[in-house]
Amino acid sequence: MKQKADIKEALYDDIFDIAELEKKYIPGGWSESGFREWHSGERRIFLKAVIDDRIVGFVNGSWLLDEGELLNIAVDDEFRRCGIGRLLMQALFEKMREQGVEKLFLEVREKNISAQSFYQMLGFGECGRRNGYYAAPPDNAVILCAEL
Repeated sequence: MKQKADIKEALYDDIFDIAELEKKYIPGGWSESGFREWHSGERRIFLKAVIDDRIVGFVNGSWLLDEGELLNIAVDDEFRRCGIGRLLMQALFEKMREQGVEKLFLEVREKNISAQSFYQMLGFGECGRRNGYYAAPPDNAVILCAEL
């Protein structure tokens, strides 16, 4: 079932809630202070999905020249498989294109088959691997890329 969410720029004041989503759904993910430090940098895109004034998902990425990187994406369990992840990714693609990005990269856990399927549905394909990339829990990374 599709869920209507507003995709907006994530603000500095949203970082606590976003870090809580990250902690809940991404093992070994970014801390609140990590998000705050990253937020102060340049060449970044930080988006949130909002339903009834509640942040239910987010995505962030960065770019250099014509290449971008998806850094994190998470959607609250209550709203998964409702199209919110797709909305976030489509908004990220649009923002990346506006910056002249032609190719977007990401790493995903080798054991996270559902995430790999999600990314493949969006046009990503495997372009490499990093053995032992993730520490907690241990896992290899599959590098995916998509032409924008």
